[in-house]
Amino acid sequence: PHMAAAALITLAARRAEAGEDLLRLAAGGFKDTTRIAAGSPDLWTGISLDNAEALTCGIDDLREILGEFSDMLRRRDAEGIRRWLDEAAEVRRALPAQWVPATTALFELLVPVTDRPGVISEVTTAVGRAGCNIEDIEIDHQSEDSAVLRLVLTDEGDRDALCGDLSSRGFECELRPLEADTE
Repeated sequence: PHMAAAALITLAARRAEAGEDLLRLAAGGFKDTTRIAAGSPDLWTGISLDNAEALTCGIDDLREILGEFSDMLRRRDAEGIRRWLDEAAEVRRALPAQWVPATTALFELLVPVTDRPGVISEVTTAVGRAGCNIEDIEIDHQSEDSAVLRLVLTDEGDRDALCGDLSSRGFECELRPLEADTE
């Protein structure tokens, strides 16, 4: 999603350079769709490189899907377009309103970090070394150069070893059971 948003923003910027006033006229839907493109370039460069193979496959798949849609447009295939959009809308409506974990035994790991290349990789690699599984990850930006990584871990792996490993690498960490939301 981040790279698709960045690509849409890049397209609009290039069209703006060519004299089209797309950026000034951008409406709410465009802004909502591209909001995540405003994320930290340093952070997302690291995430991209750490996940290069998966991202490349995803981009190739997206290119294929957009190519299919482009072909329908060229053929003026109204039924195909309608079916394509309807299928996408059905899948979107089926997404859960809230994230539902695969297990009820979850733990929250909070790790304060400074903004530098590779910091997320260092933390997530330590998670993997301890045999722990990340169910969710969030970056809470505290300032321009610091953040707190919030990882939701399943009950797999050795969480004590994880905290020891992070500590030995200069990270502070707080680990606590994650209580289910009862609302």
